[in-house]
Amino acid sequence: MNYQYRNFPTPQVVAQQFAMIFAEWAVHQLQEKEHLSIAISGGNTPQLWFAELAGNYTEKIDWAKLHFFWVDERYVLHDHPESNYGIACKLLFNKIDIPQTNLHPIPVTGDIEMDIESYSKDIENHVPVKNGWPIFDLITLGMGTDGHTASIFPGQLELFKSNVPVCASENPHSGQQRITLTGPVINEAELIYFLVTGIEKIQLLNNIFNEKPGWKIYPASHVRKENTIWLTDINLDAF
Repeated sequence: MNYQYRNFPTPQVVAQQFAMIFAEWAVHQLQEKEHLSIAISGGNTPQLWFAELAGNYTEKIDWAKLHFFWVDERYVLHDHPESNYGIACKLLFNKIDIPQTNLHPIPVTGDIEMDIESYSKDIENHVPVKNGWPIFDLITLGMGTDGHTASIFPGQLELFKSNVPVCASENPHSGQQRITLTGPVINEAELIYFLVTGIEKIQLLNNIFNEKPGWKIYPASHVRKENTIWLTDINLDAF
């Protein structure tokens, strides 16, 4: 096992520790950069992280220099209870002093192809590009119990070989439409943090980390190890 990881006792502690890590990282990075581009994911653990930032870091981070994008979005209106953007605004962005222009939600107008084009252009206009790919300073990811990450599900591994930064996907369990960053964009990020909690994922992590038979079917296993750190409440030392 050569994954970088840290274990914590509970999901709340994972969120607390990542909030501290994130704040320290942002302060350090802004000593050298004028602004930072960050792509965030949805899910239960990020919600704890959002609440932790809003509760304890409103004055410790120069939010005006951070630009937030979304790793993926359910194709629902932003005021829908399942909207990743809407949840993040409710728990974090509505509670801190950040310019609205620093938030870059995935558009959901009803024309998915137009929205993909629009979001791709927004990324192109604000995120540095290297070798044809946008380079985010930081991306946060989660992992579902089926091994999906972003909105790339098992059976959709072609999205890790995509030649475009943003595309449509579909949740195979519910049939819900999604828009997601593709694998190449995720893997080009300067730094990636996986926030993974829940004992029900222990065997999944064991399969991925120890490359057991069939491990490559899980999209999360296709995220580069070199620039990725996993934070979890699962005791990985027991593997």
